[in-house]
Amino acid sequence: MLADSYYEICEYQNAILFYENALKVEPNKYWSLFNLARVYSKCITEKITLDLERSSIINKTIAIYVKLISLYPNKENPLLKLRELYTYLKKIDELSLINNLILLRRQHRQINPRQKQKIDFMLIGSMKSATTTLFEVISLHPKFSKPIAKEIHYYSVKYHMGKSWYLSNFLFQENGCF
Repeated sequence: MLADSYYEICEYQNAILFYENALKVEPNKYWSLFNLARVYSKCITEKITLDLERSSIINKTIAIYVKLISLYPNKENPLLKLRELYTYLKKIDELSLINNLILLRRQHRQINPRQKQKIDFMLIGSMKSATTTLFEVISLHPKFSKPIAKEIHYYSVKYHMGKSWYLSNFLFQENGCF
């Protein structure tokens, strides 16, 4: 899609224009909505100037993510992206609500909540050591589902929250994979 190309070369205003035109043809298309919200989010977090006021961009972005969540209830990416946006905007109440919704959805999807929960492996690395790339490649495997956040920081700053909190960040499947 041409809009994706504009996004990649940082021409965000043109990317927005093409995503909006695509949505005129198919108003509920997942990827057009998701990518439009992604462009808006980038403009918010990196303070990129657009033809719209910042508050308008924030409201549009939130509205798109909410629409995606209602249209595609089984997709988790809009929830995660909305969580990132609320974290950036320091909207604590909304962030708490989104976190609870993510956890509830994950608990609801658990196939056998009584099964033994264990972590099969951990991905540990320093900054700029390609851990994100490795994480994304591993995420392509059908028996792997991403944790709520890519970096949980359990062993560094959240160890005091306990093992049950740590395990609640993962969706365990019937075959033991997560």
